[in-house]
Amino acid sequence: MNVSGFVEIEEKIYQTAHENAWSVECMAGHDAADRSLEYIGSRILPNDYVYDFFQDSDGGWWYQTRKGLREIGIVDIETVIFGPPALRKTNSRGKGKRNYEQNEIIREKTAQGDGPPWEEGGLLSQEAG
Repeated sequence: MNVSGFVEIEEKIYQTAHENAWSVECMAGHDAADRSLEYIGSRILPNDYVYDFFQDSDGGWWYQTRKGLREIGIVDIETVIFGPPALRKTNSRGKGKRNYEQNEIIREKTAQGDGPPWEEGGLLSQEAG
């Protein structure tokens, strides 16, 4: 659910929503993935986290978390954790797989008694000689 604005939620509604809401990320686990959501309002906490509250078509309460950043305003929690989308790494799986395979080769050579690749007699010194 994407909320671009901010509407202060009324106190009475906030109390009900806060006591009964589940994270929108868990909708499928609550058999609610097919329900439509209506944005009700938001609440900013002293730590600058923003809780957006929604009510689904069956009357259930849901929330999502955002963060207020002084430099750029209110952003989704993924931006807080991973940075702006333009700066996120792409295709990191391939590099991680190559590193894993490379480390497996080193572990196998070490287990055979060849020693770590940086020591004399290790994998790298055998390649050089």
